[in-house]
Amino acid sequence: MYIFSSLSITILKRKLPITLSVALLAFCGVVSLNGQVSTVITQLSTVSTNHAARPKPTILPPNFTPPGHGSDYKKMWEDVMAEIAALEKTLVEKNATIVNLDKQILGQTAELASGKKSLVDVGKRLAECRAECESLKLALQSKQAELKARKESVALLTTNLEKSQKGIEVLEVEIAQLNKDIAEAERKMVVPHTPGWHFIDGKGWLWTHPDYYPLIYSEQNAGWLYYELGTHGPWLYYDYNSEAWQEWFAN
Repeated sequence: MYIFSSLSITILKRKLPITLSVALLAFCGVVSLNGQVSTVITQLSTVSTNHAARPKPTILPPNFTPPGHGSDYKKMWEDVMAEIAALEKTLVEKNATIVNLDKQILGQTAELASGKKSLVDVGKRLAECRAECESLKLALQSKQAELKARKESVALLTTNLEKSQKGIEVLEVEIAQLNKDIAEAERKMVVPHTPGWHFIDGKGWLWTHPDYYPLIYSEQNAGWLYYELGTHGPWLYYDYNSEAWQEWFAN
C-alpha cells in the first residue's frame, strides 16, 4: 500500500550521497583545474618571453565575476534534508489519507455487499411477483372465458325470454279472449235458455225467469229447485222440499 511513497523516500535518500559525490568531484575538478591553470600560466609566460613582440588582444574582458567561492555544500545538505523532511511529512499525510480511504472503501464495500443482498432479495420478490402475475393472468383468462360463456348463456336466455315474453303476450291475448268467452258464458249461464214455462219429459212443467234463475219452479214438485250452474250430463238440481240433490240425465 505504501510502496510508491517508500520508493520516493528511498530515491530522495539516495540523492544526498550522489549530490555530495558530485560536489566532491567538482571540488577535485576545481583543484585539478587550478593546477592546470598554473601550468598554462607558466607556459604562457614562457611563450610571452619567447614572443615579447606579440600585440595585446582587443577583446574586452567579461563584465562579471563568479559569485562566492564555489558551491555551498552545507546549504545544499540543509536544503536536501528540508526537502526530505517535507516529503516525509507529505508521506505521513498521504498515509493518513490512504487509511481514511481504506476505511471508506471498507464501508462502501460493506454497503455494496448489503446492496447486492438487497438486490438479490428484490430479485426474488420480483420473481415471486412475476409468478403471481402469471397465475393471476391465467385466472383472469379463466374468468374471461367463464364470463364469455355466461354472456352467451345470458344472451341465449335473453332470446328465450324475449320469445317467452312474446308467447306470454300471445297467451295473454288468448287468456283475455277466454276471459271474455268465460264472461260471456257466465252471462249466458245466468240467463235461462228457456225463460218462462217449458216441459221436460219425466220432470213435468218447469218455470224460470232471468230475475230468479238459477232458481227453477217445478210444477210437478210444487216447489223450487236450484240448478248448479255449469253442470251437464248429469245436471245437478237441489230440491228445497226434499233438501237433497238430484241428478237429471238426458232422456
